Amino acid sequence: MSDKFDIDFKKYAGMDIITAHRVLMEKGITTSEIGELTVKLYKDMTEYVKNRNLDDEYKILLDLVMTYCLFSSGIKSYDEWIKEEAVEHNLKPEKCIKIIFGL
Repeated sequence: MSDKFDIDFKKYAGMDIITAHRVLMEKGITTSEIGELTVKLYKDMTEYVKNRNLDDEYKILLDLVMTYCLFSSGIKSYDEWIKEEAVEHNLKPEKCIKIIFGL
């Protein structure tokens, strides 16, 4: 499963997850901060799902769909932004990613 995530992440982000962490750390965003924020968001979402009057199976499905929507919308926003930047600077998206993030 982890390998599939890495492949999907690289496909959409234009870099592997390790490189993405390095780029963020260079901007002062630590892995600990990312982890803390992720846990907080997930706990908030889990609490929302838990408080719904649903059977367990539906709660799990709701949690899964919400997680997918969050991930999917983030990827789409990033992808659109990169494409716009690439067109604006007459570059291929892959080249634009390398320039923007100093890769």
